[in-house]
Amino acid sequence: MNLCDLKGSDKIVYNTLQKRGPLIKKDLVEKSGVGSSNCNRIIRMLLEERLIEECGQDISSGGRKPSFFDVCKNRAFLLGIEMTRLTAGVVLANLKMQIMEERILERTPNLDWSGMKVLDIIFRYVAEILEKRNLSMQDILCIGVGVSGSIDHKTGLIAEINGKATLDWTGLNIRGEIQKKLGRPVYADLGANAVAVGEYLYGAGQECNSLAVLGYASSLNSALISNGKLVRSETNCENTFAHTIINLSGKKCVCGNRGCLQMYAAIPVVVQEVLKRIALGEECNLEIGNFDMDTYRYRAIAKAAYEGDRVCTEEIRNAAYFFGVGAANYISMLNPELVILAGPFARYDDLYYNIAVQTAKEILKRKGIVKTKFQKGTFLGRGRSSLSISAAAMAFECYMKNNVVSW
Repeated sequence: MNLCDLKGSDKIVYNTLQKRGPLIKKDLVEKSGVGSSNCNRIIRMLLEERLIEECGQDISSGGRKPSFFDVCKNRAFLLGIEMTRLTAGVVLANLKMQIMEERILERTPNLDWSGMKVLDIIFRYVAEILEKRNLSMQDILCIGVGVSGSIDHKTGLIAEINGKATLDWTGLNIRGEIQKKLGRPVYADLGANAVAVGEYLYGAGQECNSLAVLGYASSLNSALISNGKLVRSETNCENTFAHTIINLSGKKCVCGNRGCLQMYAAIPVVVQEVLKRIALGEECNLEIGNFDMDTYRYRAIAKAAYEGDRVCTEEIRNAAYFFGVGAANYISMLNPELVILAGPFARYDDLYYNIAVQTAKEILKRKGIVKTKFQKGTFLGRGRSSLSISAAAMAFECYMKNNVVSW
């Protein structure tokens, strides 16, 4: 039996074990909502099909010790891929979303980051991982891909954002290229959407009915899960949050409008303002070497701020303040239970995170919104491969035709 053949209560029991196992039968009945006698039948069937296994016994309260059950996590494997403006990476995961192997490359100034070149890197990483683990593509259940920009998740075509190409990837059928090369089912979506699904099912959002992911990096992005389902915009574009207007007569944005949040809170803005103040003669202890990419410059700015540099600290605080204003507006409209601040810079920039959250909370409090929770992403410890493993989690949900992701 294939996993995608599971239906109704059979699939509910399997999904419950996959996400919450190991469980004894009593807890499985409670968490799945499937009746005891039906659950017994399903457990026997799943054991016979070798989709689940017994994995130890609980302490007895009198009589026979109850058995724990969990999915056979190594029955098949998942590949998660990330392709963003800053990173290219692959993870191999088992069916419990445990990372077995990972490869990730950060973009450098002289590296060719064209679409097919990045795909070549991805394919090389996949080959290395499979060889190391003595696996073939037939051992891979499905593949998830998280990308920057705008994508038609049904066709896998990368689109333009406000008329501007996502790098030079516009028109690249990322799903088609990967499926043609690797020969397994591929599900491609926005990176922010993938992270939202990962956090909702395996991370900070497991006990929530709704959550929002707000990302800050070279561009700002967002994703929303409401009533247990991923909410897509009409164009499935990640920059809707970035282009919310916070100042009608503000800075001119690349989208043609004025005062977009992107022009006040994104990483390139911090870099530009710090360099401008240095050029005007202000004292600053920034050391950026020969790097000409905002990614590396911002890391140096965050480090200088941590060490007490006034200019770097002030510019990070300014950007974070505006991000907090934008976040408060977003939350006021959609009212998620949990807001997760994510992105590659969330891992090491506590100053930006703290100021943004403090600002949003103060604004929301004045509006009477006080129950919203904030935190950094937690799925698998916010590691370097958090997007890749989130893409794998999203792919599994699509393969299983589970309700959280519509396809």
